[in-house]
Amino acid sequence: MAQSFVRGGERQPVRLPGGGGFTLVELLVVIAIIGTLVGLLLPAVQAARESARRSSCSNNMKQIALGLQNHHDAKGCLPSGQTTSGPTAGKRASWFVYLLPFVEYADVYSKINWSTLGYLSSCSSSPVPVVWCPSDPYSRNVKPRGIFGNYSGNVGAMAIDYAWGSGTDGIFYKESQMQMKKVTDGLSKTMVIAETLVSNSLGSNYEPRGCIWDAELIGYGFNARNEPNSGTIDSIQYCQTSSDSEWQQWTPCTTVSSTGRSTAARSRHLGGVQVAMMDGSVGFVTNSVESWAVGGVPTAWNTTLDPTKMGVWQKLACRYDGQAVSPPFGD
Repeated sequence: MAQSFVRGGERQPVRLPGGGGFTLVELLVVIAIIGTLVGLLLPAVQAARESARRSSCSNNMKQIALGLQNHHDAKGCLPSGQTTSGPTAGKRASWFVYLLPFVEYADVYSKINWSTLGYLSSCSSSPVPVVWCPSDPYSRNVKPRGIFGNYSGNVGAMAIDYAWGSGTDGIFYKESQMQMKKVTDGLSKTMVIAETLVSNSLGSNYEPRGCIWDAELIGYGFNARNEPNSGTIDSIQYCQTSSDSEWQQWTPCTTVSSTGRSTAARSRHLGGVQVAMMDGSVGFVTNSVESWAVGGVPTAWNTTLDPTKMGVWQKLACRYDGQAVSPPFGD
């Protein structure tokens, strides 16, 4: 506590050792320094958090890719993008539903009521964390037709037909039951899954992108017609439009009521998307990856592809183009 004494009729303060204080100028300087340090550290903290989220996302993709290999070992093929025959015909279950027992979700799979007419409604809200990328703030939203996810199957390089996708150049389509031996470009050169984003527009109708239960309208897959995080908006049926700026930036779409659907691989990782290859490896493809040569983009969903006009991105999606490519994929 400061003490005082009287000198010349006026009380004077006495400063004791250790009793000094800050002037206003000194306090402002300290605040400015702290603010500068916070400004410098915050981007580093955010980058570290995103690195952790990306690593978690990569681990999920690795687990799914290995689960697909285990399914192939057990069944002799990968699950079909959509099954239209047999005891599960008409249930519109995506390839991921059949993969559940191979990614440690046998309990969820065992609860499925296969007698349900139309799309699967039983257990469609059961949490399945392996399909969620932490970088996507909307992936855990429960939307009409259940849980959605951030990992889509490779449908190929071309646009898709009306509902299921038939005989595409990719890995998943109607009754695909893809075998490793049919991937003639090589397992390490061909994508099996890539990242996708879940729309923040829930809507009252069906938003197919990222739907892991209902395989109708190619919600279970992506195609390489457009490059990763493409500025070209997705063309799908039942597009749930929104004026929200996040929707416009990350998950834009337009309604297409005929053939020619296209859904790009998308993520919130800086600069590109992560992909898993048929051999189980996981890599990163930049937004600047080589795409179609001039005049190479097919004008119709069933157009025969010209391999000489395919870019690296399309070659990674096509299983038999005869032009195997190796990483790095993009600048």
